Parts: sequence; structure tokens; C-alpha cells
Amino acid sequence: MVFTTGHANEWYGQAVVPAPNIGTGDWPNASFISMQSKTLRDVLDHHSSFDIVASDIQGSEAEVFCGSVQLLTDKVRRVHIGTHGEAIEESLRQAFNDAGWRPLRDFSCGCEHLTSVGVVKFQDGVQTWLSPHAPR
Repeated sequence: MVFTTGHANEWYGQAVVPAPNIGTGDWPNASFISMQSKTLRDVLDHHSSFDIVASDIQGSEAEVFCGSVQLLTDKVRRVHIGTHGEAIEESLRQAFNDAGWRPLRDFSCGCEHLTSVGVVKFQDGVQTWLSPHAPR
């Protein structure tokens, strides 16, 4: 896997990229590093249950979570995901709803939402889902 690094104080979008030759846009000191990746199954297989899985994986949310909903249903009570795009958000909604998960929070990226602390403008979105096995 190739990951971008650099400019962490100004650029919060470091992410997995398909290849190190895609360019770094407006970030001249950005660079690429190769690193070993793990699947969600690799991480979750070491324990029988989890109260929460929280992630902010810069655009890879649908790729990681949509195909793992059954694994999550079997092991996790709550999932909290930072989202990065409408298509990703819709894919997550479809996958979790189809599996019987209940939405606790669903704030789309780039939108203002009324929250318990007032109106908040979300740059990244947020989805929090409760497992069908979590107590009501």
C-alpha cells in the first residue's frame, strides 16, 4: 500500500493512493511511503467482541466496511466512521441498513446539520451505527 505524508498541519487528507507517481498537488513537500496493510478481519480476528470500531480512513470507507458488515455484526456493537463523499455515505447507509444496523448519527460531509450542540458545518461526514445485537 502507498500512503501520502507531509504537511500534516495544513493538509488533513493524507490517504492511501494507487501509486506513488500520482503527484501531490499543492503540497510540494509531500511524499509517499510504502507500508504493509491489514484487513479489518486481520484486526478483529484477535478478539471475540468490540464495543466500538472508529475510523477515519480518507475515502476508503466503502471499500473497508461494505464488504465486512457481517463480520462487524458478529463482533462489534457500534461503528463510528468519518466519511469522505456522498457515494461513500450512500454505500455505507445501504450496507448497514440492509444488515439491520440502526443509525445513531448520520451527518453528511460538506453540509450543515442540527446537532445536540447546535448547528454544525461538517467538512467530513460522520456516521455512527448500532449493531442489531446492541441493546436499545
